[in-house]
Parts: sequence; C-alpha cells; structure tokens
Amino acid sequence: MERTLSSWKFIIIILAIVVVLIALWFVVPTVKKQIDHVQYMASHYVTQTTLTDEQRSTIEQSIRDIESEIASGDTKDEPTMTMQYIDLGIHFASLGRNDLSLDAYKRAANADPTSFVAFSNIGSVHEAAGNYEDAKDAYRQAISKAPTESSNYQKLAELYWYHLDEVAVARGVFIEGLMGTNQDPNLMRAYALFLEQNNYLSESLLYWQEIAKQSPDDARIQEHINSLLPTPTP
Repeated sequence: MERTLSSWKFIIIILAIVVVLIALWFVVPTVKKQIDHVQYMASHYVTQTTLTDEQRSTIEQSIRDIESEIASGDTKDEPTMTMQYIDLGIHFASLGRNDLSLDAYKRAANADPTSFVAFSNIGSVHEAAGNYEDAKDAYRQAISKAPTESSNYQKLAELYWYHLDEVAVARGVFIEGLMGTNQDPNLMRAYALFLEQNNYLSESLLYWQEIAKQSPDDARIQEHINSLLPTPTP
C-alpha cells in the first residue's frame, strides 16, 4: 500500500513539473515580447517624466521662439515652415502634449503634403495614443511620399507586430520594405530580429549572415550568428 502511494506521489510530482514546463513554454515568449514592446515604445517616444526642470524650461522657450517666428510671417518658403511645425511637434511630444504635437505635425503636412516626416510623426502620435487605424493610414501616407525610406516600413511593420499581433502582415510589410529600399541594412537587421523572435530561425540566420557580409568588422554580429547555430551533438 505504501509503495502504491509513493508511486502516485511520484506521478503527481512529474505531472506538476510537466504543467510548469508547458506554462513556461507559453509564458516566456509572451513576457519576452512585452519587454521588447516596452523597449520599442521607449525608443520611439520621449515622455515628460524623463525631463529635468531645466530641460523642460529650455523646451518651453524653444516652443515660444518657434511660435513667434511662425506668427511673425517671416517664413515664406514651405520647406522652412514645414520644419518649424515638425520641430514644434517634437518639442510638444517631449513635454507629453501629444494633442498639440499632433496638431503641429498636421500643420506641417498641410504646409508640405510631400513631407514623409510629417506623416511618419503623425503616425507615431496616433500609435502612442492607441489609434492604430489612424497610425496605419499615416505610415502608409509616409511610405507613399518616400518609398525608399526604411523607417516608414519598420514603423508600420512593428505596429502590426507589437500592437495588432498580426505577424504575417508585419512580415509582409518588412518584405515590401526590403524590396522598396533595395535591401536597406537597417531594415534588414530589424527584419532579422523579427524573424528570430517569431521562431523563423533558419531564415533569420540567412539574413544575419548577409548582414555579416556587409559589416565584416563587427564581431558582435558573428557572435550573434553563433548563438543561433544549432549546438553540435557530441
């Protein structure tokens, strides 16, 4: 009887370990994606909590200066006015005033409808606010204005990936971007990481190897490639 109970205890322990391992199999990638997402958002947006009082004061003075220049009417050419509005939007965004930032970027787009930077930044503000449909439209507008600019494709692809969990669509945008930018190195790196983090390891490895050819002196790339290679069995 005691042997039977011991056997059952052993079986229960084994089952518990299996359950924990299965849970970790699903949880770890999810946590990894959430960490990546936080890092991604931090790299795209500056929040008011990162500013000192002196920095805030400097930014506010810059805003007043730009607004004064615009109000004076001294700026006649569209490119200069467009950049003034873009600068204004960046300053407002750094203060956490996304509403005023969006308005400034829209004014930049009106001043120069060909400015991909204006539309790209409009997309970033919408994305930060959770307005993903508006963000998609703005990024697409940016791509149409500058089809060889890699950052626009990367922003759109990462929007589909991080926020909408549409991995297949994100992958398509990356491929579209690589074709449109003639295999831009920065976009290639972003795509290699995307493939790696979505378990397309063999394809990711091919891209990393191509990246290594373009940057033969970067030892970190080769180290990363080695980490992706299967461990040889003894």
